[in-house]
Amino acid sequence: MKKWISHCHNHSSIFLQSMSEKSDTSDDNRVNSKTKVRNLFTLHKKYDEKGNVIGTQRISLGNESTGTQRIVLIALAIIKSQLSDGSDTLIFDEFEEGLHYEMAMALVNLFNSPQNNNQFILATHQLKLLDAHLRVDQIYFTEKNYHGESDLYSLFDYGEAVSRPDIDFSKRYIKGHLVVSQLSI
Repeated sequence: MKKWISHCHNHSSIFLQSMSEKSDTSDDNRVNSKTKVRNLFTLHKKYDEKGNVIGTQRISLGNESTGTQRIVLIALAIIKSQLSDGSDTLIFDEFEEGLHYEMAMALVNLFNSPQNNNQFILATHQLKLLDAHLRVDQIYFTEKNYHGESDLYSLFDYGEAVSRPDIDFSKRYIKGHLVVSQLSI
């Protein structure tokens, strides 16, 4: 994990830039304080017509793709946690949004590595992530009832239905073998 963070830090094309001070006024216009605004940018290589690098160009993170924004958010959260004690709980809703499947799978494998001391809670709609070499006690499903309330079920609770590791969980889910109503709790 620390090797990955060091690699990201040394090879990053993302940087913070301090912007000029800006006045911040409260609702009643009596308090006027100066705050520093920090913007996050990515740095992209610029090429000439022959494909030679001729410089770089800054792009505000807000103008980047959803996937780039998501990976930066995740990377910064991991780096922040690792720089402290490295035992935080990090929660990402719709974790895979904007990420290629391979990138999402690589991140899940990183989260599940022995070097990681953080706990990650990921909500996802990407069924193939069920096959990310996770233990059955690490996978949960939610089911929303007609009241709008969600119930949480562990894949571990399916017992014999998940005892064969040679069958993909995603295929079982698609075939209806992992339907919550089939649980016998």
